[in-house]
Parts: sequence; structure tokens; C-alpha cells
Amino acid sequence: MQVSNSVEDGSSIVFLSPRDVTQRTSLSRSTLERWSQEGRFPAPVPLGDYRKAWIEEEVIAWQKAAVAGRDG
Repeated sequence: MQVSNSVEDGSSIVFLSPRDVTQRTSLSRSTLERWSQEGRFPAPVPLGDYRKAWIEEEVIAWQKAAVAGRDG
């Protein structure tokens, strides 16, 4: 589930659920967790006691960097 929130400067931040991120990246949830802890993937944002989400812009930046790394 994607959730969009406006911030003070008028831009919006789109939050991605773990399911959204796994679908977009083809990474498993456990890999997302591990790579986030290792600094190899953007860290999620805690949204509550049992809820976290990733920022879409950061996930897209990670994807672009992965492609750039492949292309040299």
C-alpha cells in the first residue's frame, strides 16, 4: 500500500509498504531487513509500533544506483 504525505515545503513523500518494496525490487523481505541494517539498502521509516515503510524516492535512487553500477 502506497501512502503519500505532504511535507512543509509542499512536496510529498510516498511511503511504500514492505510488500510494495519486495514487488518493486524482487528482493525478499528478509533481504530487505538485512541489507537495510547493513547499509546496503535504504532504512525503513517507523510508522508505529508494528509498522514501517520505505520512502519511494530512496528506493528509486537505490534502483538507479544498482543499474549504474552494472553499466559501469
